[in-house]
Amino acid sequence: MNALASMALLIDLYPSLAQVQPAPAAPESGLQPFEVPANTVLFSENAPCQGFPLVLQGEIKVSRHSGDGRSLELYRVVPGELCLVSSACLFRAQPLTAFG
Repeated sequence: MNALASMALLIDLYPSLAQVQPAPAAPESGLQPFEVPANTVLFSENAPCQGFPLVLQGEIKVSRHSGDGRSLELYRVVPGELCLVSSACLFRAQPLTAFG
């Protein structure tokens, strides 16, 4: 998917971004769509938040580690949804509480 099509899809999935200035498609916005291979870790527990994932295709599995070495899936972020863990991290300026 080219960058222009990605930006159009971004506005379709997250319509409130149409009100943001500079516009998401503007070079000065800093938004860069990119593809991530399956099973790539985008963020880790106890790490500082490095950004806010907006999913255009696919999904992000958000999980927490348990005390016995297992992981517990909390939820999945699909196109048009927001990641609650990333939101909480950004708004509270605290490390991430899960991995995705």
